[in-house]
Amino acid sequence: MVTFYLDYHKHLKAQQFGKLLTYRILPNILCKNITVNSSKLYPLIIFKKMEEQPGHQIVPVTDDGKTIAIISYLTLVGFIIALIMHSSNKTSLGAFHLRQVLLLIIIGIAVSFIAWIPILGQLVWLVTWLGLFVFWILGLISAINGEEKPMPLIGVKAQEMFATVFK
Repeated sequence: MVTFYLDYHKHLKAQQFGKLLTYRILPNILCKNITVNSSKLYPLIIFKKMEEQPGHQIVPVTDDGKTIAIISYLTLVGFIIALIMHSSNKTSLGAFHLRQVLLLIIIGIAVSFIAWIPILGQLVWLVTWLGLFVFWILGLISAINGEEKPMPLIGVKAQEMFATVFK
C-alpha cells in the first residue's frame, strides 16, 4: 500500500513499506495521474503542463498597490520601504495609505512630546496611543482588503492635508 500526501514545503511524499519517497511539484505543473508500478512498487508520477489542460488559464497576479499599502503600516521602517516602492510603482491605493500612515506617524511623534508633561501628559499620551493603535488596526485591515477606506476622525484630514504628496 502507498500513501501520498503533501508536506509543509509542498513536496509530494509517498510512504511505502516504511520508505519515504519525496517528489517536488514544480510551478505550472499539474499532477495528472498517480499510479503504482506493481512490479517495482515505486510510485510513478505523470505530469502535464497546465497550459495544455482544457479550460485552464494562467493569469498573471497584479498587485495594484496592495503590497505598498500593507507594508506602509509596518512601523516607520515599513513606511520608508513602502515609500521607496511607491516611487517606482505609483498607485492610488498605495498613495492613499501612505497619506494615512504619515498622519499617524506625525500624531505619534507629537503625542510623545506631550507625554513629558507630568500626570496630565501621561494620561493624554495613554489615551491617544490607544486611539492611534485602533486607527492603525483599522487602516491595516483596509489595506489588506485593498480598500481606500479612511480611518475614523483623522482619515479624511490626512487625505486633505497630504493631497499633493504621494501622487
